[in-house]
Amino acid sequence: MDRILHIRRTWPSKVPCVVSYGNSKIKLIMPREHTIGHLMLHTRSQLIKRNLCARSKDKGFFMFHNDKLMSGTTVIGDLDTKKSGVIGFTCQEESVFGGS
Repeated sequence: MDRILHIRRTWPSKVPCVVSYGNSKIKLIMPREHTIGHLMLHTRSQLIKRNLCARSKDKGFFMFHNDKLMSGTTVIGDLDTKKSGVIGFTCQEESVFGGS
C-alpha cells in the first residue's frame, strides 16, 4: 500500500490501474482524464508486446470494473472513488465480426 500512496503523491494527476487478463496482470499509471478506450488501447499493446495475446482483427477486448461492462467513453478519473488504492479492471477477449 505504501507504493500506491507514493505513486499517487508523485503523480497526483494520474491513477494507478491493474488490468487482469487470464492469469496475467498489467500495471499501468493512467492520466485521470483518459477514457476506458485509451486504457483498452494501452492494454492491448502491452498484451501483444508481452506475447500474451495474438494481434487479431476478429477479437475484441471488453473491459469490466466491479463486474460491469465499461463504456469506452467513461473517464478513468470518474472511477477513482477511493483515491487511495488502485482501480481494478478485468479484460476479456471475445470474437467479433470483421476478421478476414
